[in-house]
Amino acid sequence: MIIPPSPRTILQPSGGPLTLAIAMVCAVPSSAQWSQDSLTQPRGLLSGTSLGRRVLFAGGIRAIGGPNPTDSDHVDIFDTATGLWSVGSLANPRRTVSAATVGPLAIFAGGYVEGDVLTDEV
Repeated sequence: MIIPPSPRTILQPSGGPLTLAIAMVCAVPSSAQWSQDSLTQPRGLLSGTSLGRRVLFAGGIRAIGGPNPTDSDHVDIFDTATGLWSVGSLANPRRTVSAATVGPLAIFAGGYVEGDVLTDEV
């Protein structure tokens, strides 16, 4: 069983100084070894929360500081019980979204869309 002690984002240059590769690092308690995996797309300014045995990473921006930065609607979901990833999506692409877990719900609210426009979307 893989249980992340606390999800951490690792930022590494990839293909130039403006492109970021993002990974989640997890500890395997029985062997005390570390593993590394990648999200479906490299991005920064994303949000994360946990829901039961799942860890969710949502939104973000691709190509920070690059010529064509784009917001992401991807939600990468890691299941700590199975060690498998799945993918969902936000209703609209956005970055710096706030994330919270309440009971059986993971809620993503606000953030920036289309450049520097704030949204009240939940």
